[in-house]
Amino acid sequence: MAQLNRILANYLSEDNDLENIFIQRQYPKLLFPGKSQEDTSGNDIIKKEIPNTQILDSINPFNWRSTARKIANKNPDLLILRFWIPFFAPAFYTICRNAHENRLKGFIICDNVIPHEHRPGDLVLLIKLIFKQVIALLYIQRKC
Repeated sequence: MAQLNRILANYLSEDNDLENIFIQRQYPKLLFPGKSQEDTSGNDIIKKEIPNTQILDSINPFNWRSTARKIANKNPDLLILRFWIPFFAPAFYTICRNAHENRLKGFIICDNVIPHEHRPGDLVLLIKLIFKQVIALLYIQRKC
């Protein structure tokens, strides 16, 4: 997924100004005891001149609003989000709602909207609300 994001960024940056905004903390340490939450496997394929900013903290609601404002202040033509698990739904909803209120066009690339193993907290209603805030969805699915 990280490699595809970087390839897409390279392609889009050919004719557009682009900034990658990343999640600075994906999961609380309790849920992610590993050494790093960052996938650097595709770093060698990204153009170095594309600005990369790590500002979104997935577990801090105050950060979601400030991240949404920072994105809106940049006045982008298009906001592209990558949605892969419901855990990020509250943060992404805040960002998408703010973008919609500021008349920013949103686009979501979806990898795994609802996990195959349903569990409490999948936030199906919130996911539907997120998708109502954007102009387009792209679903990526492996052929089963």
